[in-house]
Amino acid sequence: MSLCPFRPHSKIAELSFIFFYMQYVTEKSQITEKVEEYRAKINELKNSISYEKNIQSAANNAASGTNALRVLFFLFTFFTIGVVSNFKNLWKERIGKLALAYFVCLFGFIIWIGLLISWIFFHRVKPPVISD
Repeated sequence: MSLCPFRPHSKIAELSFIFFYMQYVTEKSQITEKVEEYRAKINELKNSISYEKNIQSAANNAASGTNALRVLFFLFTFFTIGVVSNFKNLWKERIGKLALAYFVCLFGFIIWIGLLISWIFFHRVKPPVISD
């Protein structure tokens, strides 16, 4: 009995069956090669994780020292804006009233609308926990 599911004595059918079976076998071997490649990549990534944990702790140490500079430059920025601004001239040109209206709007409802929108979208989101 022939392995070919076609007519038993057709040479073309037999050859085509062998051809497609050989393609199936080669595809199967290619798939197993790919699986082995991916396993090797996964093992390589697992080994690199311990190295990245050391980098993460070093980066956290470096970032903690820069926080003081960040706050200092933030304060300098707004202090110099206040020093350079001539509020009497702004008030004369009615831009001071515009600034006052901006601050009233900002603290009156813009911030609250932003907080409400943030709460709607993120009230169930938990922050990531970074542990050493």
